[in-house]
Amino acid sequence: AGGRGGSGFSFGDRGGGRGGRDGGGGGRGRGEREGGGSGVYRIASELPNLEKALTKGDFPAQKASLEAILKALRPLRLSSLEGMEPATRGKFLTSIVRVQRQARPAGFEALLEHQRAAQASKAGAKAPDTGSAQEAAPPETTVDGPQAESPATPAPDTAPAPAAEGAAEAGVTSAAEAAAVPKAAPAEGAATEVPPAEASSAPAAPAEAAPVDEKAQGYQDVLFLVGRIWRAAGEPERAASAFELSGKAPPQQEEPVEAEPSREEKREKGARGEKRPRGERPPREKRDRGPSREPVNIPVGGNWQEVAKEYEAAGRTRDAARVHERNSSWAEAARLFEAGGNPREALRCALAGKDTETARRLAAALPIDQARPVLEKAGAWEILMERYVGANDFENVARLYERSRQFDQAALAWEKAGKFGLARKSYERARDFKNAQRVKNLEVDKLIERGDRLGAATLLVQSGRKDEAVAALLAVPAPKAFRFMERLGLNEAAKALAERELAKALEEKKPSAAARWYEMLDDQEKAAEAWEQAGRLERASVCNEKCGRLKKAAEQAEAVGDLDRAQDLYRRAGDPENQNRVAALPRLSPEERKKRQRVSAEEEAADREHAAAEESGRTTPVSSEETPSEEAPTEPEPAAALEPLPGES
Repeated sequence: AGGRGGSGFSFGDRGGGRGGRDGGGGGRGRGEREGGGSGVYRIASELPNLEKALTKGDFPAQKASLEAILKALRPLRLSSLEGMEPATRGKFLTSIVRVQRQARPAGFEALLEHQRAAQASKAGAKAPDTGSAQEAAPPETTVDGPQAESPATPAPDTAPAPAAEGAAEAGVTSAAEAAAVPKAAPAEGAATEVPPAEASSAPAAPAEAAPVDEKAQGYQDVLFLVGRIWRAAGEPERAASAFELSGKAPPQQEEPVEAEPSREEKREKGARGEKRPRGERPPREKRDRGPSREPVNIPVGGNWQEVAKEYEAAGRTRDAARVHERNSSWAEAARLFEAGGNPREALRCALAGKDTETARRLAAALPIDQARPVLEKAGAWEILMERYVGANDFENVARLYERSRQFDQAALAWEKAGKFGLARKSYERARDFKNAQRVKNLEVDKLIERGDRLGAATLLVQSGRKDEAVAALLAVPAPKAFRFMERLGLNEAAKALAERELAKALEEKKPSAAARWYEMLDDQEKAAEAWEQAGRLERASVCNEKCGRLKKAAEQAEAVGDLDRAQDLYRRAGDPENQNRVAALPRLSPEERKKRQRVSAEEEAADREHAAAEESGRTTPVSSEETPSEEAPTEPEPAAALEPLPGES
């Protein structure tokens, strides 16, 4: 069937076969003509953009997407939607119907009325012009000449009037001359502007165009494009409905689809014009490139030793080293790289040749950040460990041991680095609980020395040593210690501390301090009495409100000048009489209210100190050191091991 090009081979959605000399095969354009291929692909890829624009109510974006869909749809020449691929057809129907059914903007009706008025005024303006043209057309004239005089008045600044008078005086006018005179007047009059005096007699011009609502105009353009899309998809009924909704008349005929140029047309190149003659170029100056150097020759086998010797004799040690490296002569390559001033490459070659002594010497001469990637890539963990130990970098030593799951050695390294928390966790992973407890004591001492008593108490509580935790917390201010104990669940110790401090305040006859401890113990009634005894009615009012004595709280708030709060408390207490009375009182300024409270400077300082200590006790974070990595080992275990601490196994 058609020889070589009859059936071709398929590229899936790209269309038919490649075709042959007899014109068979589908070719690339066939899929687009039959409803598949790149046209449908472009439609499917544009539908998400249309949905996004529809969700946002963006009419310009909808218009752009619809134009792209129409451009891809028209070359398909569908007789109905059945010719479209089923998967794309469903998405296409859903999206286009949603666009057609979207809500109208508020100014759409006004836009339609404006367009109808503009069309009516345009039609009315055309009618008088037609009538005047008919009146201006002269009848057929004869030799007698009575019809040469036309009743039509010529436009100003024209020349027909003298010509007509001359024709009347002569009495003889040819038909062509008589017809030319009245025809010239309207043409010249149309080119001239109408004076203001004559503008009143002309028909009324349409009013100035009102500002167009962009949303309404965009909605109309979108629906008009939807109608064109339905028409291109072979759905005339849907197209008529969309055109009717848009308020625009459907186009009588769609624009012709631009045919894509064939391959032969694409291959044809335009005719070249004649080349313009070039002037003579000035001679170029030769740049000095320095002494020429032969390209590096890195032979494999053969006489590579001689080539390497020639390079070395010429002072090209790195090129000679490359020759040795290419032929696996690692010792000579390392020597030449070192002589050429490239110790990193020398270290790599020494490691590849298993020359441990040379590798140790080269690694010791390199900075640790340059030697580490080379040693890690070669798996030289022992040399890397020695390098870290020599630099007293026990943190990296510990990390290496953890990567190889040697947690006992990692714990020793963390301990030497002073990271007792990480050392304790490594001992726990190694099931060495004796050393874990020993390191925990060291960690507690370090935290206390640093001033982090909450962290020390946390560790002690975790190990079940609550009495020691309480003793560690008693060194901080009492309000902060109370909050720390509450956070760690030491409620009995916290209550005992508060009772001791309360008894001390009562014994020293400090009602303000006693009131604060009553508040911390959540005894609001006694706290209110203590604040009232201390003369702090604003604090007593708050405590009375918390314990439900609203009327007394309102009276105390009124006494200190907090009238808004007093009015609200009277309302909540069900006392409308006092509520209305307080509402009618004039409000005091903050300065006057502060004078009524009569708080001493000592009391204010005590309030600030107590509030800061209590807030710190609530919000101070528990310090914790970095948790060591628990990744599975991917490298061989390091062979080197640290010396155990004295007295430890």
